[in-house]
Amino acid sequence: MSKTVTVVEGLSEAEMARFDDVRKRAGELGILDINFCRDASADSLKCYEQTLDIIAENLEWLDRADGEV
Repeated sequence: MSKTVTVVEGLSEAEMARFDDVRKRAGELGILDINFCRDASADSLKCYEQTLDIIAENLEWLDRADGEV
């Protein structure tokens, strides 16, 4: 898998760690790509985190539904 690295100025180490965690969780859930918006504010990061939480909570159902299309 290729990995794109973008340096974003103004982010703390804690925020960068959160972005890394989001990318890792996405990969574990089988999500191939996440495009973070240029405005890497905490609010947009929280949105990605919540989206991954929803996917993780519903992964079993989503996997079953995938074959029912």
